[in-house]
This record gives sequence, C-alpha cells and structure tokens, in this order.
Amino acid sequence: MAGMATPYLKILKHHLARNSSSGFVTLASLEDGKPRARTLLFQGLTEEGAVCIKCSSDSNKVSKRSSDDVEIVWWMTDTAVQFRLSGKIKYEAGPSSSDTRRQIWEDLNPAAQGQFFFPKGKLAESLGAPEFEEQRKNYELSQGAIPHNFCVGILCPDEVDFLDLNSCGRQTWTKQADGSWEIVHGYAPPVVSTLTQAR
Repeated sequence: MAGMATPYLKILKHHLARNSSSGFVTLASLEDGKPRARTLLFQGLTEEGAVCIKCSSDSNKVSKRSSDDVEIVWWMTDTAVQFRLSGKIKYEAGPSSSDTRRQIWEDLNPAAQGQFFFPKGKLAESLGAPEFEEQRKNYELSQGAIPHNFCVGILCPDEVDFLDLNSCGRQTWTKQADGSWEIVHGYAPPVVSTLTQAR
C-alpha cells in the first residue's frame, strides 16, 4: 500500500511529546569497514521528517566513515516504543552554514558550543590541563562565529520500523523510487523478559 510523504512523522512526534527522556538516539555506522554504534543527542526534526544530530567533523563517525548509510535506533521508555530509521546521512560542516546548522548552533548553550573549541587531536591529562584553558580562549575569541568543525548530521530515512511493545503492533514504511511510501502493518511476537533467581 502506497503512502503520502513522511507518513511516520505524525506518530514519531506523538511519542516524542510523551517521552521526557527521548533526547538520546543510538547511531549505527561503518568506520574503516567495521560496525560502530554510539549514543548521541537528538537535535530536532526537519519539516521533511529528517532526524538531526550534532557532532564534530573531526570525530571518527565523520572522518573515518566507510559509508553514508546509517541506522538510528530510538528507544522511548515512557511509552515503550522503538523506532529504527535507516538511510543515508548528510553531514554539514565547514565555512558554509545551512539554516538548519545555524539554528542548531544558536540553540546550544555556551558549554555545548565551547566543546568544539578544544584543541584538535588532543587528550588532556587532567581537568585542569592547559588544553582546557586553550579551549576557553578559543571560544572567547570566536565571538559567536560557528567553528568549521561544528557538524550537523541530517538523516533523511528511506526506511522506518516502528515497534509498540504495549500492543506488539509493528509498522514499517519503505520509500519507493517514485517518492511514495510502502506501508506494512502487523504484529510482532511478544517480547518477554524474565529474571531467574538463584536457588
């Protein structure tokens, strides 16, 4: 069955509004041909239903990626649902700024902005190390300018898998070559967790 543009967006926003702890997503990607996963902050949705994250262009997830194909897994505790969104991610960094990248930067607090001014390729030996003073000075000298390494990842999914553990309902949306969406509804086997006590 074919669907309209971004048919998953309404249900995703519904659960976002009902989950106080929905600010983190898990990103799965390939780096140097090896699978990697990490937890990242969710930075918002575009009007087209793309998921935005922030990172540094110097990070391995960007600089060592083997492919732009990724999957984001999003577990929402309060309503016991899971979203899996997969497709190609686009990373925006450098001297040019899209409206999305600029808005995300402006929404960050000073501490979050400041992390992008830490000296490249270094690890500090302690929290009072000179690198942190260098970071502070770099941030002050920037005078609000967006640093080149501030990177926004934008995932426009071409496949979305939604699982509701309350009802065992499952829906998948798959984008077709003509831009329409194929939608499949059904039920998944119940997920039962048990704890066996030692006797």
